[in-house]
Amino acid sequence: MDGSIVLGSSERKRLLRIYRGKEEYPAEVRLRAHMVLLLSQQHPWTLIAQMLFCSTATIDRWSKRFQSGGVDALLQESRGRTATLLVGWALVLVGWIKTPHLYTHLGLS
Repeated sequence: MDGSIVLGSSERKRLLRIYRGKEEYPAEVRLRAHMVLLLSQQHPWTLIAQMLFCSTATIDRWSKRFQSGGVDALLQESRGRTATLLVGWALVLVGWIKTPHLYTHLGLS
């Protein structure tokens, strides 16, 4: 897990501005900026994960995104996978509600 990120002065300044911008940027974007700043200072991933309460997989993901897309890649919304399980259960529930014999079975008719 090589976290070697080299920042130019303009990138570093922009990341610091994002990290310090509580009103301008959401917490998750500031966390990503903080992560990249720590990586640029050669801190070990395990230490960063402990300090920021995140996994090394999260560090890996955002490190790669930063290296491929720069600071702008950190600003994009990407919060896990879609809630397909929740949608599936919602469809099952709607199917149950639309089933007429369910009401008589439960004594609700």
